[in-house]
Amino acid sequence: MPAPLVQVAAMAAVAVVAGIAIAGTAAPAASAAAGAVVAVAWFGSAFGLGRLVRFALFPAIRRDHPAHAGLTLGLGVAVLLWVDVTLGSLGAFGGAGGWRQVLAWATLVPGLLFLGDPRRTPAGGWTGMRALAALPLAWCALPALAVLAFAATLPPGIAWATEFGGYDALSYHLELPRTWFEMRRIATLPSSVYSAFPNFVEAAFLHCMSLLGQAAPHGLAMAPQVLHALLGVAAAVAVGGVAAMLAGPGTHRARAAQAAGFVALLGVPWVIVTGSLAYDEMAVLLMAATAMLAWCARMDGHEDRRDTPPATVSVAVGLALGAAIGAKLTALGMVALPFAAWTIVGGTVGGARALARSAAWTTVAAGAVLMPWLIRNAADTGSALFPFSWSGLGWTAEQFARFTAGHAAPPGTGFAARLAALWDHAFREGFGPAPDADPWLPQWGVAFWAGSLALAVLARRTPRAALALAAMLSAQLAFWMFATHLKARFLLPCAVPLCAAMGAALAPLAAEGRTRGVRWAAGAACAVLLAAWSLQPAWVLATDPRMNDPRGVVANLPALGDAIASLGPGTAADATALSDRGEPLPLAWFANWRLPPGAVLACEGEADVFWCIDAPRWGTVWNGGPLAQALRAHPDDPGAAVAALRTTGITHLAVGEATLARWERAGWLDPVLTPERIRAVTSRLKPVARTTSGGTIYEIPAP
Repeated sequence: MPAPLVQVAAMAAVAVVAGIAIAGTAAPAASAAAGAVVAVAWFGSAFGLGRLVRFALFPAIRRDHPAHAGLTLGLGVAVLLWVDVTLGSLGAFGGAGGWRQVLAWATLVPGLLFLGDPRRTPAGGWTGMRALAALPLAWCALPALAVLAFAATLPPGIAWATEFGGYDALSYHLELPRTWFEMRRIATLPSSVYSAFPNFVEAAFLHCMSLLGQAAPHGLAMAPQVLHALLGVAAAVAVGGVAAMLAGPGTHRARAAQAAGFVALLGVPWVIVTGSLAYDEMAVLLMAATAMLAWCARMDGHEDRRDTPPATVSVAVGLALGAAIGAKLTALGMVALPFAAWTIVGGTVGGARALARSAAWTTVAAGAVLMPWLIRNAADTGSALFPFSWSGLGWTAEQFARFTAGHAAPPGTGFAARLAALWDHAFREGFGPAPDADPWLPQWGVAFWAGSLALAVLARRTPRAALALAAMLSAQLAFWMFATHLKARFLLPCAVPLCAAMGAALAPLAAEGRTRGVRWAAGAACAVLLAAWSLQPAWVLATDPRMNDPRGVVANLPALGDAIASLGPGTAADATALSDRGEPLPLAWFANWRLPPGAVLACEGEADVFWCIDAPRWGTVWNGGPLAQALRAHPDDPGAAVAALRTTGITHLAVGEATLARWERAGWLDPVLTPERIRAVTSRLKPVARTTSGGTIYEIPAP
């Protein structure tokens, strides 16, 4: 294993211990242990596959090459994501035990076999203590890694106010793989339009669930969460490689840039917040940096161009970009198009004809990577591009219009307002007055300011490289302003050029000096600066309302001890105690412990259903749940709507009034779900419990 990765592995182990210290108890880490083992096995297999793919595509890259570690990780993850989405779509994963679990483990064997590499190079064969100091400045990332390790072991639904406790994970990123696990196949679901997305990372989550082979929600949750955290560390390794490639000649400079880029990415609070949840952003960042590494590796002096034909480089780039889009569709505009701007402005494409050839090879490779999704979507919905072609799943024009509007800026948002949103969510997030009612925390820290300064510094040494990174960043910002709904999290791919620029700009200060004393002093100054930078996630951790509430779960982890595993699904005793006191309780606690035997629960406005042992009937805001479907059929007859619910076997209905009101204010709500119609229906039902999310659970009386 390359020395930098040996060091990163050692840092991860130290970070886990530090995360336990932050928690004040080993219970969260212990409860996540089984999932962590599975996630590490998946990640190790990806690394082994990456060795094979990297050697096949870039045989001349030595193990001391700055791109080696990042390329190996990125290409391996891309290949295993493609394998997972292909096998999952064919029905090869899912279910507790049986041949599918055996196949899930067998799928990892080829990659694990390639973990061992008998070849050695003077720089690549470091072992022991020397390997732990391969990139000394990288140790400055420990504070950020400790926060990542701590947060990634918390059950989903607890951490981070800006993510509402991981609402998207509980309603989408985890719930879909869990549903597929029970179905034993990746499929497009009538209840969730998001199941029609490529879902490459969710396919990896399904693979992890199949490795575990159990249906208990807590066990199924932790492996995906730890895996996403590992992808975040891999993304930092790859960004460090990009920084080293941009830093210019010199071994010491390259190592300093590699370490600084690594620390820079992990020190961005948004990376730690999203990386500690079962999301997909870290795969996007990893693939963006991998594509840049593949392009750079052929263009600098470390690589013999004759050994890597342009078509091969383009195939590697297409593999990475296709996997990025497969992980998150917005990567088309936040990664693929900005990457094209970076290569063109960087002047490394060799003319119009060479550009056309490279674009063609890249497009073919990316299309091949995305083909399993396109085929599955066409088979399941009748349209390969659903929901962007609204003919699938019987959607109406009104549903398509709401879905499209919900993923864009509000109508009438002018250029000045979009610029103001960029200023708010990138440059001053968490500072000064909040622009809206959403949680307002400094989760970008000073990344955009520091990255912009780094680009200016880099422009004095390598103008073309700085201009290319600026073009990439500008393309990302333009896409965010004009093609998204202007939320800070969707700026995350910007962290790649920003942090690569920071690493490259800082390298000369850390690596150069006329005397050893000057170099040591400069290195110490950089270490202090980077250590302070990596404290930003801890700052957010300390100020996040969900994390520092003295009455909240996180502040009382030591008292909870082993009960940490029950926070999501709850226990019968906890649910009974809350119910007896007449207090609101989580939806999952009612569904798991208070719902009568044989009863069937349906939800409208309550979509974070992952912790329910038996999933309720529900639908996203775009699809609509059972109540929306009943009211579409009987909009002006509440009695008939209740009868329609009853005839489908539903005995209880959870109505998330607070969530529905928020959706209505956002313009997302199905127009049939007016407050008047909902009240007309619920007035005929018997309220039996209130939920902590601001909803009510009703019993549907027998006819």
